[in-house]
Amino acid sequence: MFLVLGFVALLVVSTLLVLRGSPPLRSSKSLDDIQAQQIIISARTQNLDGVDGLTPYATLLATMPDRHSLNYGQVPLTGVYVLGEGSMLRKPSAAASGNAGQVIGGSIQFPLVDLSTLITDEAAGPQHQGLLMRNQFGIPIRTKMQITEDSFLTSRSSFKSAIADYQHANPDQKVDHALLTRCGYKMGKVPNQDRSIIINFVLDAVENKYEDNEIKPQALLMGIFDGHGAIGHAVSHFIALEFPKVFCTNMRKDQGAIGSLIHPTHGDRDIQYIRKALIETFLELDGNEPVKGNGGSTASVLFYPGLGSKVYIANTGDSTTIIAAYSKTTGISKIIVQNRKHKPHLEDERQRIENAGGQIMIPPSLLQGNSDGLSKETSRVVIPDKSGNPFNSLALAMSRSIGDFDGKAVGLIAEPEVDVWDEHDFYKGQELADDLKRDTEFFAVSASDGVYDVLTPQEVVEYLGRSLFESRNNGDIPQPLEACERLIREASRLWLKESGIGMAYRDDITVGVSRINFPA
Repeated sequence: MFLVLGFVALLVVSTLLVLRGSPPLRSSKSLDDIQAQQIIISARTQNLDGVDGLTPYATLLATMPDRHSLNYGQVPLTGVYVLGEGSMLRKPSAAASGNAGQVIGGSIQFPLVDLSTLITDEAAGPQHQGLLMRNQFGIPIRTKMQITEDSFLTSRSSFKSAIADYQHANPDQKVDHALLTRCGYKMGKVPNQDRSIIINFVLDAVENKYEDNEIKPQALLMGIFDGHGAIGHAVSHFIALEFPKVFCTNMRKDQGAIGSLIHPTHGDRDIQYIRKALIETFLELDGNEPVKGNGGSTASVLFYPGLGSKVYIANTGDSTTIIAAYSKTTGISKIIVQNRKHKPHLEDERQRIENAGGQIMIPPSLLQGNSDGLSKETSRVVIPDKSGNPFNSLALAMSRSIGDFDGKAVGLIAEPEVDVWDEHDFYKGQELADDLKRDTEFFAVSASDGVYDVLTPQEVVEYLGRSLFESRNNGDIPQPLEACERLIREASRLWLKESGIGMAYRDDITVGVSRINFPA
């Protein structure tokens, strides 16, 4: 059965359960002892014609601490690495040619830097401790913090970029993608549990279709992995590191299908082939994640093969991947595809959990259907403690995840939902379809709940769309990297504004954006 809890009852029960995937009930000092990070790995972010200076992805994997060690995942993955033979969708014959070590398939980009290493945490400052108020009985009460500064997304903001030196040092930096993160402000010294990737690489079948001196279309793989639980950062860290390798291994199982992906109208067989590879990758990562206990992670991934018109989104948990369309004529961006979040109160998810003997907590706002998009109230699946002690039970704010090993017995699963979107569907039935195609650009946004708990998806899409497609010709519009920074700083401001006295809290915040380059 599921539990329908009133507001007071929900608060009482929540104090008895360890919450995963939401703010704790108390605040803490900021993460002031995070290890100093390398801000710039290379002077270039994506120069595939001259990759000297970029560290190989294989070297990154080889130098990582053992996945079972205590310091695994303590520091976020940052910077750009070059992909080699073992990390591409390339036929084994390339290695047999004797120059496999020279083959460059593309690059994998993690966030440029964790902004928490560059800026002083606002939540720790005395100027943001709020105003102490008293009720009609003279009893002190907590109020929201008094934050009056203008939005960081407006031109009148006093915003000063923490990464400006990097951008000025790299004027030729490409502006078709960007990725940044910021560690949250939480109870205890909790590491940043967000991980994210943007990967560009060339399919072997695509490369064979073009001459050596021609620009080859690149496949796009991007994802957000939001960890939760005491050591959820180890799970999200593991996924971000291993996903490219595991996914490419699963894709290589049918080399003939790889070749057919480049056909503009690749059919049901190819769709099922990619869907199967994505599902197998999620399940394999779930089976091999290193924690097997108190920790898990969402996983939301977008894959575009580089040619053709179909884009794939695979999602497990409550993170969000968006495909958006930007109009060159109006300058307006709109959301075309947004994955479903896996919440325990959804009918199919609830049925699976209840059939497995699980219990669900549902707040009244969700039962009444009047919860807005920014509400932090959420349904939760109760994960019983192994010892049977109800006070040590966990309450997970999602119905699917990678990890959360103890939740498997009560209906928690790792299998993703895979959505397939076809660019051609956007123009189908439209008048002047050719004109619409010339007027439209597509892009993808990958962000964690640290963004969407305080900003709407449409706000984020509008801001990033302008940065991608207008900043080249308008110096007043920030380029994508600065746009991501401004969104993170604005989300931080809003988290602080919503905090009460003595209860400052901010979730980890990650924003990634990339243009989707469909063939003309």
